[in-house]
Amino acid sequence: HDFVRARSVFERAVDSDYRTPVVWLAYAEMEMRHRFVNHARNVWDRAVTFLPRVEQLWLKYAFMEEMLENIELARLVFTRWLKWMPDISAYVAFVQFEMRHGDSARARGVYELMVNAHPTLQAYLKYAAFEEKHYNVSGARTVFERAADVYSISVQPEFYVLFGKFEERCSEPKRARAIFNYAIEKL
Repeated sequence: HDFVRARSVFERAVDSDYRTPVVWLAYAEMEMRHRFVNHARNVWDRAVTFLPRVEQLWLKYAFMEEMLENIELARLVFTRWLKWMPDISAYVAFVQFEMRHGDSARARGVYELMVNAHPTLQAYLKYAAFEEKHYNVSGARTVFERAADVYSISVQPEFYVLFGKFEERCSEPKRARAIFNYAIEKL
């Protein structure tokens, strides 16, 4: 339990090779395990500053803040992370965080950020599935339509199938038929 010495060892390890995420993880987890929250926060902050592309550092940092019930700080960590335009999984983790705390409006905002940062078909489909899951049929339809506008030329056949099935689930057979006919003409 010589924490001063342990910190000294970790600091030397970080000084010699700051690009190794394992060292940062071990250092921050040591601080967390012994309830040195401010030290751990300092380590996480330095780690994500030096290694902003390492997803695990951001996730554990946000998780620590959430476990400490510092929801606003955890939200700030996620917001800082999104400035680096990470992979879609980061946005999904942020959405899951917001939904755990019952804020679907913020989750919807995160999905908007995701489709703006990554205007891929996968991103739009995740967003539409979210809207449908939360009984926002018009919102899901809007997302599908936005995806069709963005991908009007190069959209895959699976997209039209999913869009048509969505309309079927919404008891809109005329819309589904129109989507399938459009897909047949285009493809």
